[in-house]
This record gives sequence, structure tokens and C-alpha cells, in this order.
Amino acid sequence: MRSAGLLVVMLMSGCLRDNLVDCGNGVACPAGTACATVASNGLDINLCVDPGAFAPCDGLDDQSPCSAETMGGTCHGGACLPNVCGNARLDADEFCDDGNTVTGDGCSFGCASDERCGNGVIDPLAIVNDVVVPNEQCDDGGLLSHDGCSSGCKTELMRWESFTISLPTGKHSHALAYDSARDRMVLFGGAATGNFGVPLPRSDTWESDGTSWTKVPTSITPPARFGHVMAYDPVRRRTLLFGGTSAGSLFGDTWEWDGTSWLRLSPQSPPRPRRNAAATYDPVRGRLVVFGGETVN
Repeated sequence: MRSAGLLVVMLMSGCLRDNLVDCGNGVACPAGTACATVASNGLDINLCVDPGAFAPCDGLDDQSPCSAETMGGTCHGGACLPNVCGNARLDADEFCDDGNTVTGDGCSFGCASDERCGNGVIDPLAIVNDVVVPNEQCDDGGLLSHDGCSSGCKTELMRWESFTISLPTGKHSHALAYDSARDRMVLFGGAATGNFGVPLPRSDTWESDGTSWTKVPTSITPPARFGHVMAYDPVRRRTLLFGGTSAGSLFGDTWEWDGTSWLRLSPQSPPRPRRNAAATYDPVRGRLVVFGGETVN
């Protein structure tokens, strides 16, 4: 009887092995499934998937988006697997995935954020010494304070503040333009007041980051002047300067500032020399628009 029982067990074991798909490394999948080797928490693991999961990822790299059973999926190990936050696999719609859905542990509940201030996603909670504590009140994608959201991702109330900053020498009739690419205010020229009210033209270049002014040394610079105009070209990332006056003469030259040096331009058919005009930049048509001003001293 013992021999008969042993024979039955061996036969059943053989049948079970015949119905399994060998994935290697001692791993097997049920018949009718296929093996997929995927990365999970830095390790390669074998998963049993529907054989049809491989067709949507044919010719695609791993972590490419795909369609898995009428829902969003990601290619892993050549198979299209459903996107699920907390599965320890970085899916196409995830920023992170640490294998859980715990808020405040460095990967948010929806796997959309690494919970760092400045990433553009508000993460309200954090874990400090195993204790959940309040975290971000806002997150505008930057670490600049005084813009409504502080560098620590706390909401700022609108208020006036007094700044003690270095300043350019006193002058008038200078020109200013805001360089949005570098987040700098650019100032050039102007005139100090000399004896008997005689204007003394300047040719210095200054920049401000909102907290202080810095005089920028330049080897080439537009001639000293005042009453000129400046505007910023966001397409070419250049500050443009035109016109002005000095010592009874009017200027009709055009210059550009790239944050490091000045370059004189030679546009076709420039306006007549003038001072005290108005100017703005039209980014849609890529044009510096100058209006009015005085063409005689």
C-alpha cells in the first residue's frame, strides 16, 4: 500500500510540473501564463503575466507608456503591466514608487512627488523621527521667497518690507528693463546733476536681483547717455537699448546686452536719433517698438 501511495504522489507531482511554465531560478508560473522579468526596488523579479501583455510593448523600451486591459500601463520586462502606485515599479505616470502608499516618507501617496520643496507639488505632510508633522503649505516650483510662497514652501502674506541694499549713484533719465530669463533688473546710463544743473551722462551698467544692486564691469559699452529706452527680448534673451542724448547730441544707435557684454547692432532703416521716447518689445512679431520722443535738442 505504501508503494502504491508513493506512486500516486509522484504521478500527481509530474502532472503539476507539466502544467507549469519554468521561469528559471526555481520560479514557475501556472499554465496559460508567461514569465516577465521586471525591476522592483532595484532587484529583478519574475512575474506571471498574460501572454497577451507582450504585444502592446513590442518595439518599445521599458517604462514606455502602453495600454493594459483598457487602462493605463507601463512596459516592464517587455510586458504591458497596469500602473499601480505602491508596486515598487516606476510606472510611466509616476515620479517615484517606494513600494507603499505612505504619505510623508519621501514618495507621496499618489507616487507623484518626492516630497521636496520646490518641485511644484504641494506635499502637506512629512515624517520626522517616525512622527507625521505638517509640511508644505504651497509649492510654486521654485525656492525664491517674496513671491507668495517662501523658500520653505510656506504661504507668504502680501506686505511691504524695507530693504537695505547697495544702490547705483544718484542719477536721472536712465533706462530699466527686466531680464525674465535671468530674473534680473538691468539699468544703464542716466545723468547725474552737475554744477548749475548741467547733466553729466553716465555709461555704467547695473543689475539687481531684488535684494541688491551690482555694478557689472564691461570692456565694451554704449557711449554715456541719458533719455534712452530699453526693452527685453524674451525670444533671444537680450536687453535692447536705443537712442538717448549726451552733450547736445542725439543717438540713433541700437545695442543689446546678454548679461555679460554689450554688442552694437546694425539694423536696417533705424529710426531717427531721438531722446525721451517710449519702447516695448512685441514677442509675437519679434519686434522692438519705439514711439515718439524728441528728435531735436
